[in-house]
Amino acid sequence: MLILETFIASLFLAAIHLPVRKFELLDIKKRMMWLSFAGGVAVAYVFGRLLPELAEWQALIDVLEHPFYKASTFLQFFDYEIYIVALLGLITFYGVHCLVYWKNKNQEEDVQRTDVFWLYLICYSLYNALIGYLMIHHHRVGLLAFSIVAVAMGFHLVANAYHVRERHKKLFDSIGKWILGGAVLAGWLLGILSHLPDEVYITLFGFLVGGIIMNAIQEELPQRAKSRFWSFFLGVTVFTLFLVLLYNLPITEEIMDIHD
Repeated sequence: MLILETFIASLFLAAIHLPVRKFELLDIKKRMMWLSFAGGVAVAYVFGRLLPELAEWQALIDVLEHPFYKASTFLQFFDYEIYIVALLGLITFYGVHCLVYWKNKNQEEDVQRTDVFWLYLICYSLYNALIGYLMIHHHRVGLLAFSIVAVAMGFHLVANAYHVRERHKKLFDSIGKWILGGAVLAGWLLGILSHLPDEVYITLFGFLVGGIIMNAIQEELPQRAKSRFWSFFLGVTVFTLFLVLLYNLPITEEIMDIHD
């Protein structure tokens, strides 16, 4: 059942890239409402689940004194190594956004720079593949909670894809959506066929959390003039309630299962 359930979830995350262009059928008000709602879901997931999970990973690192972290000439100076890794993920994606802005600064609005598109596509393909891979391990939390993870990631990926398409419509519709969707399935397949060492998994997870935080702030929350606070608040409230009701397994048990 592990393969079937995680494949269905990954297929769902891959398929949601295909109808992104349908957002254009909505008027700007409804479009911003959905994006604000997606931002609320992502923020609730970060603060309600991912950051507490990072804390548990950090506790595990401290207990085991993992050599990958304790022997690192860089990380050994910090007491909270996994948070430094998350910070690096945030900085990386912020750097991508700044680079894209710099490259597009002097361009006309209707000019599509293919180098900027491919930069976006490469970064977000790796990002999507990482999500697909980590979905395998999140299956341990139980079917209902795992479904909530898939829904949260679905909102997150739709918002990311929308903003990529907003800047590069033709390229996204012709090839971008297929590559981004395929990257999720490629990550899932890698997770099925291989098992990375624990220290690599922890590092990738921390890096991904930093990326999710950055993208949730940068991409999923529209500009203040266009944002819809009550849609954002509804997304935060609804998803937080789902987390409270459905995440019944302690995080520590989930993590320790990996080491059995």
